[in-house]
Amino acid sequence: MTTKDSGKCLETVSGHHLGEVTTQQQLGEQLLAFLLRLEALLQKAIQKESLERASTDHVCLRQVLTRASLTEPLGEALRKRRMIERSPTFLEMLGLIWESEAWEASLAKNVRAQVEKEADSRANAKAENENMDKEKDEVEEQAEEEVEAEDEEVEKEEENEEGEDHSLDHAPSDTGQAESNEALGSPTPAWTGSIPGKCPGGPGWVHGYLA
Repeated sequence: MTTKDSGKCLETVSGHHLGEVTTQQQLGEQLLAFLLRLEALLQKAIQKESLERASTDHVCLRQVLTRASLTEPLGEALRKRRMIERSPTFLEMLGLIWESEAWEASLAKNVRAQVEKEADSRANAKAENENMDKEKDEVEEQAEEEVEAEDEEVEKEEENEEGEDHSLDHAPSDTGQAESNEALGSPTPAWTGSIPGKCPGGPGWVHGYLA
């Protein structure tokens, strides 16, 4: 029986009982769970003879298309089935839904992987920047220490030079020292007589200097 025939059957035979198999996907409910719940309602309607078995696939397809949240690929596939009047069976619907859920899971996994990759890239970039900043700070600190050490060395050299200059300023000059030494070592000028062999103050002594 085609979809068109199934629609006529629903309208003529059990249209007034269609409310018994009308349901809505609940908030947070998985599509597969909705399909299983819908299938249970359809089987009950068949048991009560409210729905012909030949119409089950058509009703299921219409309920899924109008009262469920579908991904774009799954919705497109089901609409094509409806256009060619080839409603999927329950097992075919299960397969389509499983494929859709696998596609969604793969997409979500890829999205998570991309997000994690970007987060890792940002973290690595941040770590590299921190390391570069740390190395830069260390280089600058080392340079400052070297400059301080050089300044201290220069100050010490200047202090040593000032100390040497101060010592030279207070030390006696060589010329003055030599003159003092000569003065101390030279004989005291003596008064001698003009006649050799005469003692000062003795007979024949004449007052005067001997060169």
